[in-house]
Amino acid sequence: SSYRIQFSKNKIRYTTSYPTKTGFDRKVLINRQRLYSSQDDTGDIALSTDVSSTSTSDDASDDLLISSPAAEIPKKLTSWMSPKGERDELFRELLAGLVVSLATIPTSVSYSTIIGLSPLIGIWTSAIVGLVVTVVGGGPGLIAGAAGVIALPMARLVEARGTQYMAAAVMLSGLLETLFGVFRLGRVAAYVTEPVIAGFLNAFALFLIKSQLKVFRTAAGAWLPFSALGPAVGVAALCLTATRLLPVVAKKSPVPASLAAVAGTSLASVALRLPVKSLADTMGRALFVGGAASLPVFQGLPKVPLSLETLRIVSSTALGAALIGILETILAERIACDSYRCRVSVYEADDPDRTVVGLGLGNMASALFGGFGGCGLIPNTLLNGSSGGLGYASGFAYSACLGLAVVVFSPLIGLIPMAALAGLMLNVALSTFEVEQTLHVLRSARSSPQQLLDCLSLLLTTLLCFRVDMGLGVLAGVLVAQLLPLGTFLRARLAGARARA
Repeated sequence: SSYRIQFSKNKIRYTTSYPTKTGFDRKVLINRQRLYSSQDDTGDIALSTDVSSTSTSDDASDDLLISSPAAEIPKKLTSWMSPKGERDELFRELLAGLVVSLATIPTSVSYSTIIGLSPLIGIWTSAIVGLVVTVVGGGPGLIAGAAGVIALPMARLVEARGTQYMAAAVMLSGLLETLFGVFRLGRVAAYVTEPVIAGFLNAFALFLIKSQLKVFRTAAGAWLPFSALGPAVGVAALCLTATRLLPVVAKKSPVPASLAAVAGTSLASVALRLPVKSLADTMGRALFVGGAASLPVFQGLPKVPLSLETLRIVSSTALGAALIGILETILAERIACDSYRCRVSVYEADDPDRTVVGLGLGNMASALFGGFGGCGLIPNTLLNGSSGGLGYASGFAYSACLGLAVVVFSPLIGLIPMAALAGLMLNVALSTFEVEQTLHVLRSARSSPQQLLDCLSLLLTTLLCFRVDMGLGVLAGVLVAQLLPLGTFLRARLAGARARA
């Protein structure tokens, strides 16, 4: 969304091109002058006030503050704290970063196990990507880290070629993202339409479910014996149920539901001595001793041949991860801006290209330490904002708490049952399915040629992403969805060329 501020002699007008379905009734305070909002016929938000009217209200919990109507509006919020600069505001920022880090640990560990890496690699990936994005390019309140939409394509590459080719793909993906931002091509992600995104997420959910079945199988591929299968299924079901019910039962609990569910099932497994494998049993207890041994090891550049064959192997995965990562990050930043940050400051819309540069550099940095890359995290960004994390301090606290958790609490992380992580990932899969969007696209397929192309792009993206390659599926879906606009453009250019001839 883009923002514009217009000043005149007696009026201040603020508009946004981001469409809203409901009126914008938030009270806004500009220089102690009450500003009321309205919504015009186009769905845009319009805020205006007569500067002669003043108010001495101190109610600024939902307020928008600028220094003065004639002051220059900063393009980026550079302060770690809120504009008030109060100590309690900084404390709220740090606490929000802590809460988000606790919610990120279980999923980061799970994504590592899907790829087959050390569980600690996932946490360090989130810490590194989150820190670099915050320092370089992310807007206030944006949270980035290890993401399933990036981990699953990498898991397929690792299964086929090994971890060194994964590192090469992450490095290439980060380079592409950086170039996209440098040459201001971040908006190319807008060509990834909603049906393509829905198809990708459906395939992601299916692949996520498939990847968790190995927890209930032996190394040979057979199902576990009932004496081990029953407890494993029970732990997974308990974690899944707790993750879905806790937000409903304990709405005001400061502890993230995923963390509470994983911690609870881990304690139950240890207390009842259930025959379920933990992370330490699966990965080796040496990984979870904590202290300096848990710090990330610099791996350097990927040890793969510099050849066209290597480029062919990693290019599809890297390009698909780059496009999805850019899209997810821009959406996360937009949500942070539209949902929360409008209470903090008014400035031009965050530069998405700068954010994409930060994402690319963060992914390349994670690859140097054996990480698998990440992107902006929409649920974590929403959690950060709702917890009071509206500035940069929350991003720094988030990364610092993740690193501290690895160094101090690695022995506890090693006690987490693999079945509990499977239940957590099954919950992620169920929440990822785009059921409503898919049904809507299928029902409207006959209404117009473009709707038919959208339907085909959704189905093709889902099929190719799940059965062949996620990068190839996204690219094919985008091409199908853009066939009609591309045909119209080509016909117009051809007609123009004939007229000039």
